[in-house]
Amino acid sequence: MKKSYDEILEHIYTLNIIDTHEHLPSKEEDRDKDTDVLKEYLSNYFHRDLISAGLSLDDYEKIMEKDLLIREKWRIVEPYWEVSKHTGYCRALDIAARDIHGVEKIDASTIEELNKKFLNTLKPGHFKNILKDTCKIETSLLNIETLSDEYDPLKERSIYCDRDFFSPVYMLTGIIFPLTWNDIKRVEKESGIRITSFSKYIEAVEVLVEKAYKMGAVALKNQLAYLRTLKYERVNRSAAEDEFNIIFKTMHIPEWYERPVLTGQAFQDYTFHFILDIANKKNLIVQMHTGIQEGNGNILSNSNPVLLSNLFLQYPDVTFDIFHISLLREE
Repeated sequence: MKKSYDEILEHIYTLNIIDTHEHLPSKEEDRDKDTDVLKEYLSNYFHRDLISAGLSLDDYEKIMEKDLLIREKWRIVEPYWEVSKHTGYCRALDIAARDIHGVEKIDASTIEELNKKFLNTLKPGHFKNILKDTCKIETSLLNIETLSDEYDPLKERSIYCDRDFFSPVYMLTGIIFPLTWNDIKRVEKESGIRITSFSKYIEAVEVLVEKAYKMGAVALKNQLAYLRTLKYERVNRSAAEDEFNIIFKTMHIPEWYERPVLTGQAFQDYTFHFILDIANKKNLIVQMHTGIQEGNGNILSNSNPVLLSNLFLQYPDVTFDIFHISLLREE
């Protein structure tokens, strides 16, 4: 059995692969340079395990924002790291430390060495070394939030990503579920259409999806299971329009407030069905976040992929890419 395992593993290491879900910076030069290995490793995912283990949010902010020596940051996080080290997220970091930096374990005796070796990877060429040479990734499907070349690289990713490494996937979150007028303004800016009515908004949505397609987006991404149920009902246009019109009730609030946009589920459902019709015409893959909910606390049943059954039946020609294999058993 061991011989067969080793032979299969050796063959796997020779394969070129496609990374279907990535959140790296759009370009290597967009990487955060004001960083250290703990800020990098705890920016996503594993820090949720640490918080569940008892790390306070104040101490987490110190690790991410304070100008502390790496050994001082380690003292803060060490007790919680110790009880979380067998989780999948931490084991992935152990593998990265070992295979990328040559550090066999992450603890007080190695953290300074690991940090030094990590900082050396901020030099140009790291993306090629890891993504191409080490991992043999032909392309990574990168979640992108904007179609503009003017963007904050530490907050969002642009479709003007490095195509040597990435194929863009256009995020639909702020289109289907706008939360503030900044989301509406982005739709206006990137579509070139002033939003004065529901008809104009739907027109702008079509322009944006078409624009993303022409600019090389290979898929669309819906990750709204973090905010709502995955059940998207077929609703009347009039119901969607009634809910959309509510957004204009906050236009009078000064821009120095974060002006909320209160769209209802009928509007969201209608808009997503509208986008699926476009995806059907363009043969665009639609990625769906399901299953595991990154973050401390959420409604797990919202992300049950069973809730997508009606979409699979109504759009048989659309290719749905279902993320994070997870099927919640219904009692």
